[in-house]
This record gives sequence, C-alpha cells and structure tokens, in this order.
Amino acid sequence: MSKDAAITHTSAVGITTAALVASLVSTLRRKGVLTERDEIELYEFALLLIEQQGDDAFGVSKMARELIEQHLKPKG
Repeated sequence: MSKDAAITHTSAVGITTAALVASLVSTLRRKGVLTERDEIELYEFALLLIEQQGDDAFGVSKMARELIEQHLKPKG
C-alpha cells in the first residue's frame, strides 16, 4: 500500500469510527439510556485515555484532544 493510500485508509477509518460513536451517543441520549452527565463523562474518559497514551511526534493526540474537547463545550 502506498503512503497516500495508507493515509487515505487511516482517515476513512477515523471518520467512520467518529461517525459511529457520535451516532451511538446521540441514539442512546435520545432513547433516554444516557443522561447529559453520562455523555460528558464519556468524553471526559476519552480525554483521559488519550492523555494516558502520551503525546506523539505528529501531534495526532493533541488534535484528538481538541476534537473531543469540542464536545465538552457548553451548547447554546
């Protein structure tokens, strides 16, 4: 697999995963399985897991943290 193909594949996997997780959280909230606090805890735990991995040379962890932090901002 070429470098460009690998990057494209990795990006597709990331987008797919993010879409599935967002869809799952949204569905569980809509069905009353998760509360707003539960949703916040999910994203906080995701941040913790990323922080435990440590930083990487390419800034991917930093970017991931920033994306998750967007979900923790007050909606309004």
